[in-house]
Amino acid sequence: SIQSRIPPGSSVAVLVGSRGISNLKEIVKATVDCLQQIGAKPFIIPAMGSHGGATAEGQREILESYGVTREYLGVPIHSSMETVIVGHTPEGIPVHIDKIASMSDVIVPICRVKVHTDLKAPIESGLCKMLAIGLGKHAGCARLHQEGFNEFSTVIPAVAKVILEKHNIGFGVAIIENAHENVHSIKAVSGADFFTEEPKLLSISRALMPRLQFDEIDVLIIDQIGKDIT
Repeated sequence: SIQSRIPPGSSVAVLVGSRGISNLKEIVKATVDCLQQIGAKPFIIPAMGSHGGATAEGQREILESYGVTREYLGVPIHSSMETVIVGHTPEGIPVHIDKIASMSDVIVPICRVKVHTDLKAPIESGLCKMLAIGLGKHAGCARLHQEGFNEFSTVIPAVAKVILEKHNIGFGVAIIENAHENVHSIKAVSGADFFTEEPKLLSISRALMPRLQFDEIDVLIIDQIGKDIT
């Protein structure tokens, strides 16, 4: 069971990213509360690659703008850009993860599973990507982007596999939103099941994505666009 992966007294690094996910602070709070109820000692790690200006303070401010604060959660937020290399992929790519998270007993990512704008693969944006890029901070994110988006379909799973082998990823909280960016479903996925479950969740997310109901368009006028509303 998932609970058996988190022994009482364990320090748990709860990973929270930079995406403006619906009900994010409530989901993080519920996760923290559940971990405390089983005797664990959770704390928050910003896991957002190089976002927030690639600074510890900038990443903390992003979380706080979503209401993910020490005051609301009752647990510390440890924001740092320092990483350690925990291994290498078969192709020799170094795998960086947040140093503070690396010293925890358990790591728990909280993220949205959805299709990626530049990547088409069984695993796109979600649990594995947060481990590979978000948890890698600027150093890890920059190194993986050197490989190019064309390689992400294999690089992201390869890096995530190293992290899953080296650390106890107790479980992940996978959030799926509907076409109106409201929560459709939330699933706790055991770390041992990331590679089998995430493609299934991505299929659900893909089916829920809004789409233009035309086969051909001559002119498309967009009033507003941005990375937060891709």
